Amino acid sequence: RYLRYVSGDSYRYGKLDGTTITPLDGDFPNFTPSKGATVQLDQVKLLSPTTPTRICSSGPGFKSSFPGGPSTYPTMPMFWHKPLTSLNHPEGIIELPTLEYPGINHECELGVVIGKTTKCATPEQARANIFGYTVYNDVTRGDFYEAGAFGKSPYFAYGKTYDGFAPMGPWIVTDLDTSNPH
Repeated sequence: RYLRYVSGDSYRYGKLDGTTITPLDGDFPNFTPSKGATVQLDQVKLLSPTTPTRICSSGPGFKSSFPGGPSTYPTMPMFWHKPLTSLNHPEGIIELPTLEYPGINHECELGVVIGKTTKCATPEQARANIFGYTVYNDVTRGDFYEAGAFGKSPYFAYGKTYDGFAPMGPWIVTDLDTSNPH
């Protein structure tokens, strides 16, 4: 399990074993163990486990978004970007917009952390470039509970873009078997 943390004045990556963090040197994802002292998990503040250059999402992720039933399910997934200012720490505060809003949706997602520059890749190349996985909360301002609302929604343009609307973490796991859908 890989994580980012702050301890004193130091922001760094670490590898978690039980409750002990071994500090890591190097840039993501090319780490080497540090000669620095290990630290205990309860002695640090956890940050988002990575600092992405892009946050991309796809959906819909669950059928309850479509109260109209199977006839309202989209035939293809939708994709959107969240700005980097939406990145938040695993225990960060999600500040709700002060504007009138029809609801807040929080969606627990599997975050795929890409470890290498990847562009126009085949599925096999893309899989080979995955560093690991994390938990991601795709927070959205909006109400998707009316039949057809998801596909017609303007919320992808403005409901997902608020600062702090993408908490991640607390760490990245590298040994998750995603081939089993259960």
